[in-house]
Amino acid sequence: MTFRPHPLFLVLIGLAMLTGVGLLGQRWMPMLSPQQAIAEGLRTPVDLPGLGLSLTRTPEACLTLAMYWEAKGEGVVGMAAVGAVVMNRTGSRLFPNDVCAVVTQGGEGGPCQFSFWCDGRSDRPVERTPWQNARKLAQVLLAGRLTDPSEGALYFHAGHVSPYWMTAFEPTVRIRNHFFYR
Repeated sequence: MTFRPHPLFLVLIGLAMLTGVGLLGQRWMPMLSPQQAIAEGLRTPVDLPGLGLSLTRTPEACLTLAMYWEAKGEGVVGMAAVGAVVMNRTGSRLFPNDVCAVVTQGGEGGPCQFSFWCDGRSDRPVERTPWQNARKLAQVLLAGRLTDPSEGALYFHAGHVSPYWMTAFEPTVRIRNHFFYR
């Protein structure tokens, strides 16, 4: 016996896809690649002289800072992969379920996954383009619309270090100078 959906259901699905409104009234938004996310632009105006986005503990600020400082030299795919690690951690029972708690886990004295947080240096961004790209990616990641270039990773490290834990996890992908694991 073959399953056949009711014709009315097929009409409703077609309407949802055409209008962008789901069957329950929610907005449907397509998944984006990191490059598409950058091309979409910011959804909110720049609100801080210089680089925009106050450095308060909001999910967007924490995620933007993590992507900027951990991968600003790794291109948008590299930044998106670091952001995906943060989001993957929020969905894992092994880590806090809050973006800022994930990013700041381990405290400012370390050890920590996100080295910018525990290196003792200022976290204020200094480069406009990588900061704006990280901010755009953070918005799309938090909306659940970005594909995961890390392939489900919960951990990553730069190529110039060999953390003790790297052999304990399954490698997923290498993006430029970063290695990702789950």
